[in-house]
Amino acid sequence: MPLARVAGLGSRLMLDYGDRPVAVVLAGGRSRRFGRDKAFIRVGKEFLITNLCDKLSQANFEIVLSGPQQRLSFFGYPVISDQQPQAGPLPAVSSVWKQLCCERLLLLACDMPFISLPMIEALWRASRDCDIVLPLKNVRPSPLPGVYSSRTAPICHDLVRRHRHDLKALLEVGLRVTYLEARELDRVDPNRESLWNINTQDDLKEYESISR
Repeated sequence: MPLARVAGLGSRLMLDYGDRPVAVVLAGGRSRRFGRDKAFIRVGKEFLITNLCDKLSQANFEIVLSGPQQRLSFFGYPVISDQQPQAGPLPAVSSVWKQLCCERLLLLACDMPFISLPMIEALWRASRDCDIVLPLKNVRPSPLPGVYSSRTAPICHDLVRRHRHDLKALLEVGLRVTYLEARELDRVDPNRESLWNINTQDDLKEYESISR
């Protein structure tokens, strides 16, 4: 269990991490292209999500999983359930902010096994004076991985009420956004492996071949 203070808020519990670094792993998607639940993909004896959480722990992050409580509690981390299951990443993040108290959070997907410690550190370091920090992928913003400040919370809630589902909607509303551009990415992750994710069975086979 986390070292967070757990406080009641009506019928909900709030996880209060204060100013400690927090990472939220999104693990409630449909996995339509992959064909089965990506949170439970194994490579060898280890789950992909376990590999990711191990890296986050090495970087001294508190870890919270976002998705179905009943399934994800298996991994032993706090879980925040989506109020609109499988509706997309923005509703999931809105649900997270309703039960999580922290200054900012590192947001990742459960199928990003190559995230590197230098990338995690660069994103977090750049987030001190802005609302969102994102890497640029092929000169376009990549919403994951990214750092999102608590100032994005009310905007997430408003966008969801307006039936928006994509995290990129947060880039259209005047928030202060910092991008990690090519020069910084070349330094922390020259092959851009931190931006890879596993969408298909072929992607998994490629990951398995690289991991051997």
